[in-house]
Amino acid sequence: MKLWILDADASDADIEAGCRAAEALITSRGITVEAAYAAVLARAGRERFDSRAARAWDDGEDAAFRACYGERDDWPDDAVLAPADEAAKPERASVAGAAGSPGVRGPPSDRPAVSEVLTRARQLGHKRAPAGSA
Repeated sequence: MKLWILDADASDADIEAGCRAAEALITSRGITVEAAYAAVLARAGRERFDSRAARAWDDGEDAAFRACYGERDDWPDDAVLAPADEAAKPERASVAGAAGSPGVRGPPSDRPAVSEVLTRARQLGHKRAPAGSA
């Protein structure tokens, strides 16, 4: 599963670096990106979920934002790590690692936005760690 940072105010190169960091962190824990994403969606839907996989996704998102935005304290509130195929980018099948690919700025309007699901998870108490925290 390719990743992308939706609603990001960053260059494609920075977003791609962030996505690579997220994938590396998630898989370093022996969890697939797909399993981590499924766990976060299940958690947001108040269904049973694998807490280790959900934590890997949360930590992966933090790693993505650190790689993309640095250690500053003002990460964009609306930015969210999500599968690239959830983004409005019909002309490309691959995003992370594709040098020079144009940025993706939001999900398609014909289905619920991934950012809405993950924002709901944050509202339920699953907060993104502030920059600089471990």
